[in-house]
Amino acid sequence: MLSAIIVSYRTPTEVAAAVASLREQTLPPDEIVIVDNGAPDGHPLPELSELEGVRIERPPVNLGYGAGCNLGVRTASGDELLILNADVALTAGATAALAERLHGNDRIAVVGPRIFSRGEVQLSARAFPSLRTGLLGRRSLLTRLLVRIRRPPVEFRRVQGSGGPVDWVSGACMLVRRSAFEEVGGFDEGYWMYWEDADLCRRLVDEAWEVHFEPAGVVHHATGAIGVSTRTIRAFHESAARFAARHIARTALERRLIEGVLEARTWLVLSKFTRTGVSPNDAGATRVLRVIARLNVGGPAIQAITLTRLLEERGYETRLVRGQEGAREGSMDALAEQLDVTPVNLPTLKRRIGIGDLASLVFLVRQIRDWQPEILHTHAAKAGALGRIAALLAGRRRPPVIVHTFHGHVLTGYFPPVISAAFTSIERALGRYTTCLIAVSEEVRTDLVRLQVAPPERIFVLPLGFDFSRFDAPAEERRDRREAFRRSLEIPLDAPLVTLVARLEPIKRVDRFLRVAERMKSPAETRFLVVGDGALREELQESPEAVRLGNRLVWAGLRHDMPDVYFASDVVAVTSDNEGTAVSAIEAQATGVPVVTTRGGGMPTVVDAGKAGLLVEPEDEEGFAAALEQVLVDDELKAELGQRGAERSRLEFSLDRLVGRIDALYQRLLVMPAANALPTGSSDHSAAKSEAQETPLGP
Repeated sequence: MLSAIIVSYRTPTEVAAAVASLREQTLPPDEIVIVDNGAPDGHPLPELSELEGVRIERPPVNLGYGAGCNLGVRTASGDELLILNADVALTAGATAALAERLHGNDRIAVVGPRIFSRGEVQLSARAFPSLRTGLLGRRSLLTRLLVRIRRPPVEFRRVQGSGGPVDWVSGACMLVRRSAFEEVGGFDEGYWMYWEDADLCRRLVDEAWEVHFEPAGVVHHATGAIGVSTRTIRAFHESAARFAARHIARTALERRLIEGVLEARTWLVLSKFTRTGVSPNDAGATRVLRVIARLNVGGPAIQAITLTRLLEERGYETRLVRGQEGAREGSMDALAEQLDVTPVNLPTLKRRIGIGDLASLVFLVRQIRDWQPEILHTHAAKAGALGRIAALLAGRRRPPVIVHTFHGHVLTGYFPPVISAAFTSIERALGRYTTCLIAVSEEVRTDLVRLQVAPPERIFVLPLGFDFSRFDAPAEERRDRREAFRRSLEIPLDAPLVTLVARLEPIKRVDRFLRVAERMKSPAETRFLVVGDGALREELQESPEAVRLGNRLVWAGLRHDMPDVYFASDVVAVTSDNEGTAVSAIEAQATGVPVVTTRGGGMPTVVDAGKAGLLVEPEDEEGFAAALEQVLVDDELKAELGQRGAERSRLEFSLDRLVGRIDALYQRLLVMPAANALPTGSSDHSAAKSEAQETPLGP
């Protein structure tokens, strides 16, 4: 019998995703037990439909990770125990691969999978720490030199090949044989957090059990859902000292030497951490200067506004500087007003490069010097360039943390090769002075790595997040709003409707949408709706394709009733050459409307091909038309795609999930520049943990 055990601390969205991935396994667990460590702190897991049938244990105090796992093991019935973090999602077949390895030898006690985080393989299987590890650390000058000359200490080397015996594996996800676990007494509860996995494996190996790595089992670790605190900093170093005393130090002198190093490092990290003002409990609100070139209709503006408001609840004070939108771009001012966000207007900051950029640069330098934010976070290309240059010009008052979000990019596909190369060089130069880059999808991150904008370890993937509550409506109300919207645009109530929501700009390829519409032969009564405005409006409306489509094509312009647009639609199309993550596709799916899209940019991340929508190569217009026809004529397929799309979109692109991850990222980054001691990612047993666990005895 296979039992899955998850220890959670204030991570409801991540837990739901982890449970969903378990249930989709070819070898799903027979039972799932969640230990809710957040309940004693007043943050119990909410009632979630995804957790139906799951047993939830709520201890009277926050037990920490190891003790929480032990409670889960005592509760569970299985003789095989899958122990995993709340922010881990397993790929299909992961449990089967781990189980096959475990069953191959009766002396195998633990099997660990290959773990990916932000697209990179984590150091999830390794050699036991040594005295050298504790004294050097992963980020010391000597360690970096050894890595550069390709002679890293054995403790830092990745396991290669087809897997097999290793010293220890990450507790982020491990399959454990119960008999072995109980023989050594389970996790040592003296480790409140960190190092309990290495300690468990050390004790198992000492009892002649084996620990194995199975690369065919693959999991994804979201990392860092609740960030860093003084408690977790202390816990890491205290646990490291406990491990060293029990398993590394051979003499009292060695033990005192390691303890001294760790005590000094703890003091350094805590002192820097406190001075940065990371924790709202320790040092008041953390100031964030957020800069965006314009609050035009679209995902970047939505994110900038919502993060400005919702991060307040987590101890941040945000000043949002916005530029000027174009005449036909629309604006998200209504959302800002709704959320009581008052941006600082900078009218000289516009989309196109011009003389006004110098005035914008001066303004941003003054903002940084006068307000002295701890974090500068820029969104999209223009604001990213000016904001980061302003930070450099601010001199000693440069923010400790500089973050830039790529909501897509203009480095390929937008401009002639010479201009693209120049912009790429600029981004590479700015990347050297940027603490962290955020990509909204794995595909965008892959492009940035390929273009060498920054090292892979400094590019995080954080999908967009949205409040989907406005798309919730009872079936009867939804039907009434669908009919009212169609009547307002003279669209027959019973006609199939294909909708495109986009800026009327070249990259969106509305011309392609019109040609696809012409190619569609059935259903013959299909109508086509274009929602949006832009520079190409007249050219597109007067195009031969638009003329031939006649009254089957409706131009709706900019709309503020987007829920009604989706309620009225039968399928939403995305025909862009390149997209970071199309907001229309995310919103349509959340509403239960299937999506057919080109396979450009981050769209494979947004639309799960064949399950939640259909993807077509950008130049395959005939295939695109066929895909639309397939959805429109097959009611069962349409309903299935809509249901799966809604479930996935609301889980993967929830606003709560985004805010939590941004908060966690900010906290980690604020510690890193000051002490250069806390690492950039998390690889182990709770959302608060960092990659420090991967570098045996400290960073």
